[in-house]
This record gives sequence, C-alpha cells and structure tokens, in this order.
Amino acid sequence: MFLQHVIAPMQKNSCRYLVILTFVYSSFFHGHLAIAATSDLSPSRYYPTDIILLNCGSFGNSTALDDRGWMGDVGSKFTSSRLLNQTSVSAKAPHSHGFSIDPVPYMTVRFFRSPFTYTFHVKPGQKFIRLHFYPASFPGFERSEAFFSVKAGPYTLLSNFSPSHTADALGVKVLVKEFSVNINDNQRSINITFLPSSNARKDAFAFINGIEIVSMPANLYYPRSRDIDVSSSGHQHDFLIKKNTALEAVHRLNVGGSYISPNNDSGMFRSWLEDTNYLLESGGVLVNTTQRIRSTRIPNYIAPAQVYRTARSVGMDKEVNMRYNLTWKLPVDPGFKYLVRLHFCAFQGQTKKSGNRKFHIYINNETAEANADVITWSGGNGIPIYRDYVVFIQKGNPHLVIALLPNSDSKTRYSEAILNGLEIFKIKKSDGSLPRPSPVPVPFPAPQPAIFWHSSRFIAIGWSALGGVALLSIIVVIVLCWRRLGKSKKREVLSVPKEQCRQFSLAEIRAATNNFNKALVIGEGGFGRVFKGYIN
Repeated sequence: MFLQHVIAPMQKNSCRYLVILTFVYSSFFHGHLAIAATSDLSPSRYYPTDIILLNCGSFGNSTALDDRGWMGDVGSKFTSSRLLNQTSVSAKAPHSHGFSIDPVPYMTVRFFRSPFTYTFHVKPGQKFIRLHFYPASFPGFERSEAFFSVKAGPYTLLSNFSPSHTADALGVKVLVKEFSVNINDNQRSINITFLPSSNARKDAFAFINGIEIVSMPANLYYPRSRDIDVSSSGHQHDFLIKKNTALEAVHRLNVGGSYISPNNDSGMFRSWLEDTNYLLESGGVLVNTTQRIRSTRIPNYIAPAQVYRTARSVGMDKEVNMRYNLTWKLPVDPGFKYLVRLHFCAFQGQTKKSGNRKFHIYINNETAEANADVITWSGGNGIPIYRDYVVFIQKGNPHLVIALLPNSDSKTRYSEAILNGLEIFKIKKSDGSLPRPSPVPVPFPAPQPAIFWHSSRFIAIGWSALGGVALLSIIVVIVLCWRRLGKSKKREVLSVPKEQCRQFSLAEIRAATNNFNKALVIGEGGFGRVFKGYIN
C-alpha cells in the first residue's frame, strides 16, 4: 500500500524515444460499484467500539513508538495461563534484532508446535484484524521452518503461510497482514487459531508477535445495498458483496503524498504508503495544504484529509499531457476477485465546473470509466469522493495495472487525469478462504517507466529451442526515424546509426521477462515464443 507525485516529463533528452511493450492481461473486469452519498454530519475521526492490541509473548502493558498501548498475552483474558504454558513458548529477541524495528510488538513472540486459539470478546459488527510478524530465528525455532495457517471464526486468513519467505521476497523485516471480517449480531466473540503445517513439514511451527482488532464503521468497505449495480464496458451486472464477506487489504496508497502512520489515520489505525515503488509512468505531484476538505458526499473518516490534499496528475498542457498517462502496477495473487477503491478530490482552481476535466480509467486494460469527471461525481472543489470497482485476476497474471489517461475525444477545457488515493482488497472465495496456494508472493522489482497507449517503437522478446539447447533471439528496438533526404523522390533504404540503437543484454532481457516466465508468453512466432515484459 503506497503513493506520491510532481510534474516531470518522461524524457530527459531533447530527442524523445518512446518504448512500448506488448501487454496482454487475462483479467476480467467486473465493474463499478454504485456508492450512495452520505451527509456531511459525520465526524472527522472515527472512534472504534473495540480496540485490542495484544503483544504476544509479553507480560503487562507496553507502549509502542507511536504511543499506542499494547497488553501482554501472559495473564490476559484472551487465553488461559495453563494453555499458554503447556502448548506454547514465548521468547524475547536480543537487542541487536531491534535496530530500526519497533520493540512493541516485534521484540516478543509466541511460538506454537500445535494448534492454539485466542478468544477475543468483541461487539458485533465489522472489524479489522491485523496480524504482526517479525520472522527472526530463535534457539529451537529456525525462521525458515515456520509454516502455518490462521483461521478467524469461519474464515481461513492464511494457509501454509511462510513469514520468512514472504518478508524476504518483499525485502522487508516485518509484516502486517490486515483483514476485514464481520461479527454477526448473535456473536459476542471471535476465535483466532494458529495451526502449524506439521502434516506437510515435520518441524513446522507457528508464531505471532502481535494481534490487533479494531472496529470499523458500518459499510466502510461494504456498501449499504445488498445487490450492487455494477456497470462494465456499458453492460450492467449485479455483484453481491455481503456484509459477511472477508477482505484482505493488499495495497493502501497515499497517491502523491508521504507515508501516513496509523496514528494519523482517521481513527482506524490504517497505514497509507507512498506509491513510488509501484509507478510505471508518473505524472506531477499536486499539493494543496490549505484546501478545505468538505465531506458532503462521503463520511470524513473514509480516508484522512492528507490523502485528499495531494494527488498525482499528468498536468494541464494538452500539447504535452496527451502523450502520457498515470500507471501503477501492483502485485496481487491470481485467481481472486479484487475490490479496487480509487479516491479523488479536485482542488485546483482551474477545474471548478463539471466538464473541465475528463479522463479514462483502465484496470488491466479494461475500461472502468470512459469519461471520469471528478467535479461531476463530487459536486465541487475540495469535496472528496471515491469509486469502487471489482476485477477478477485470472491465474497466470500476478499483477493488477491501473492506468489513467486524458480523454482526447472529449471537448474539455483541460485534458488531464488525477488520482489522490488507492486501496485494493482481495475478496474471499466462496469457501471462505483468502490465502493464495503458495505462501511466497511474486517478487516485485523496482518499476521502470513505460508507456502503454502512446508509442512509436515496439520491443518483442523471443526464444526457441533446438536440440535441447535454448537459442535466445532478441528483436531489439526498431526505431522509425524519418528523414527528408533532399528533394529526391527515390526511396532509399536507411540504416539507423548504431549509436542511436539501444542494445539489451541477456541479463536485462531475463529481468524484463522474469527469467522467461511462461506466464508472460503472448504467442509463438518464427523465432519461437514471444514474451511481454517491462524494460527501461
């Protein structure tokens, strides 16, 4: 979950060379969820009815660096001391482990060799469940041997999960897995159970550093209506999101802005990350710290005000911005439906009326909005609004791509696209499960600039096999440089000067295609398979 911006042209040289790679996405876009408007009487900060911060493996109360208070699970009401002593082991990490890591809750841990359950007494309603992991090795507990599942009531949140593999793939030290679940009216508690994958691995164990349970407002992510009208490419669909649907927060980004800590959220302790790591093509950063945010269409607590005071934009110069788009590429687990929430707030003085700015929204190359108009949606400048979409990511496609393009066909005053915030949630399957088959996410390399729809060059990457020996052939850059060669009408074959051609190494091609991943194959040609990929 992350975001950021500032207007900067894509090219740095006087001669602009645009590169396009062929992208084929096997995702099916389900549509836009109709959102009911609400009054402006909602408080700017939500006050949860339940806030539980459990520091596992610890005794007594502790304060984290963000000043939130955590209680230890030793002697707590969430489990018995007898069970803790008989079926689990607690440990404290050496001080050397704690460099740049919050001691609470990550410096204490509880291990399980057999199934173990915490019982939390809470009020009915929708809740955030956040599981905190610091995958470190301890005597008798090698980090790479931790494989386990986690269940919360009827939901399987994690399955055969490896915190160490996941953290290593993402390049992080700690993990926070956030879920949204519903507690029914006839319930007064929820059980969270840790189950080591001992049937698959002899020495497997489970562990947890911290458990967080926070109430959320009714219908924060679950619309009020049972049946939601969804439109996709002009077709109407019914997509049902019941209140007992479980969600996993995959990304939450403050577009164009800096990191927003849990304490600076609107009362629900969500983290909003920068979008820099996910940008394929960036626009400029817009900031308006003096803009008064008026929540006349959605509750104030939908997102903190900081989200709506920054944005990323392609700019207002029609001659320039029609060549660019805003594009984010975010890793996801294939085989699931995803709820995509886009946050908007117009705060530029030039765009005050409906029709001043219209743009396209694409999700995995499917049209989500052909004529997005933030002022029409919100009703005016400084008024936040969000739009929800559902997309299905088929197997073999581990990414979700969101692109915003200025509308060249619309007779608007400014051909511009803008986005303030972004949230993506995995929707549980019909069997109640959220986890992916493999515990290791697809590594996400630092994104490189690329242009999807406005291009003058094409790159293809192919390979074939002969006698068991792989022959790699690369169709490198075909540069169309048109020159006027005097007044002669005779056509001549022009060769491109060598210094103007970009030569790609095999290592670069491997990196661009994820080592010739079969999931990136888009067809077969005379040279063998043809791959799609990203390259600078």
